[in-house]
Amino acid sequence: KLYETYEKAFADIPQIKMNPLPKHSEANYWLSCITLEDGELKPLDIMEALERENIEARPLWKPMNLQPIYRECDFIHIQEAAEGVAGDLFCRGLCLPSDIKNTKEDMERIISIIRNLYGR
Repeated sequence: KLYETYEKAFADIPQIKMNPLPKHSEANYWLSCITLEDGELKPLDIMEALERENIEARPLWKPMNLQPIYRECDFIHIQEAAEGVAGDLFCRGLCLPSDIKNTKEDMERIISIIRNLYGR
């Protein structure tokens, strides 16, 4: 329900894309994530807005090749960008609050904060 609530709430904001659900797969919905498309807002902007309201959100997992301990290791990638696909997603992605104890009111509050950032 959390994923579907977020998906519906952000459907009219083209800069927000929910984590995709591939065809022929079944999601467990344990974590709802978004990526931000070509916009002025960055994941940190959303995380800070939520944090000001004592709500925790996190970036997507940092790829291994971007971890300091692996900085000198070889990294093979297909995408033209030096950081690869995972690095691109890390720079544009955000894990939304996904606690199963989130109430309807909690979800409305989270969604409202994010929508306000987009002037909605």
